[in-house]
Amino acid sequence: DARAALVNQFHPFHELKIGIGFRSTQIFQDRLHIHNDDYAQQFLWQTDVTPLQFNAYIQDKIEFLGMVANVGVRFDYYTPNGPHPDVQRTLEYDTNLEIVNSFLEVEDSLIGSFPMITPEAKIYLSPRIGISFPITINSKVYFNYGHFVQMPQPEAMYFSTAAKGNRLQWLGDPTLTYQTSINYELGYDQNVYDLFQFHIGAFYKDYSDRESGIVYAHSDQSIVLESAVQRENQEIRGLDIEFRRSYGQWVTGFINFNITQKSTSNLEVPNVSQIPVITDNPSIGTNGELRGVPRPIISEITPYGRGVVTVRTPVNWGPQVWDYPILHKTALSFGLFYSGSRFTEHPDESFRNQHPDVKFYTIPYFSSNLRISRNFEISTLGSMELYLDISNLLVSKYRTAIPNTKDYYDDLFANGKTDKVGSEDVSNPLILRTESDVLYAGQHRIYVLGFRFNL
Repeated sequence: DARAALVNQFHPFHELKIGIGFRSTQIFQDRLHIHNDDYAQQFLWQTDVTPLQFNAYIQDKIEFLGMVANVGVRFDYYTPNGPHPDVQRTLEYDTNLEIVNSFLEVEDSLIGSFPMITPEAKIYLSPRIGISFPITINSKVYFNYGHFVQMPQPEAMYFSTAAKGNRLQWLGDPTLTYQTSINYELGYDQNVYDLFQFHIGAFYKDYSDRESGIVYAHSDQSIVLESAVQRENQEIRGLDIEFRRSYGQWVTGFINFNITQKSTSNLEVPNVSQIPVITDNPSIGTNGELRGVPRPIISEITPYGRGVVTVRTPVNWGPQVWDYPILHKTALSFGLFYSGSRFTEHPDESFRNQHPDVKFYTIPYFSSNLRISRNFEISTLGSMELYLDISNLLVSKYRTAIPNTKDYYDDLFANGKTDKVGSEDVSNPLILRTESDVLYAGQHRIYVLGFRFNL
């Protein structure tokens, strides 16, 4: 992994940034897992790849009459670097056993006679623009636009899982390409009497070519193999509100409130599979592929809140012992988190098919953490900070241990409480019985005492 960057203020109104990066990753595994100590259930994980990545970017920061604009472009290059198994040719075989034997038949080699492919290198240019305009001395509006990419997980592209003597259960697809997102953001910032900063922004993110799953299968199921594909798309839109106090003698911190709505493409094949299926019969579905109607699933608007509020004592403040202020440079930081009601599904597929319009929602959840810290000057070269972290200081009651989930959801539905998931508001308390010691989210409070040196 190597990176280099250069920043040059070559003009009073222009600052140039240039950077490059290179990464070579070796992914190797050749291991055996015996399921439940049963030697008849042996699973082989085998991978041997060395993909290469390269990126470069150039950006000009333009400042003129208070306006600030960042205009740039990023170049990304990715190559799987060599031949890899071609999962898209699995249906040329007749049975699962033929596939797994061809994949493992050569000793001292990870790949036997299974068909190979040398994928083309992936290239993407990402434009990025950010513009900020002052309205008054205390307020501004801004707009950001940019493309962002990342490759799918290595498991999706390269990993293989074989049940020895049975079938190849998973085989990655090395032809997968970049997952992309196009982001827009429009916002407004206001300084309120030098007490705090107020921010409000609207954003939209369009995700395409997202990593998802697919099944390769003969119509008689003599072959069933799962792999990765890029069919899923997602949209996220929302509103972001924040109050921030960056400077202050006593209190600093921020409180952020975020409201989002998500829509995700749905390619489920009803009563067949949760992911699309590619078959060997072109008369089935669309050219041999079974997939659901690509309709969006619109989840309900979900509010989130988070924040950190820090109370810090000034230097030389407080009571003194032998002329030493024992409480100065002491800080209490409260971390806050809130999640509003979230959409969830009944765990039983038959219920979902019978009641497609019934939706379940979790109860809101709140948690908080506390850090107590004290800074000590130990020399002219640095200082030491002593701190105590307390997680889950205050936590709302949210039930996570529900052994009979179907009965639990059925009970909520029968009593008109589909918005109470996570509560104990059920008609039959026996549904909640569990042998687990951990019943609630954030049930355990954790204490960490530590110190750090700051040079």
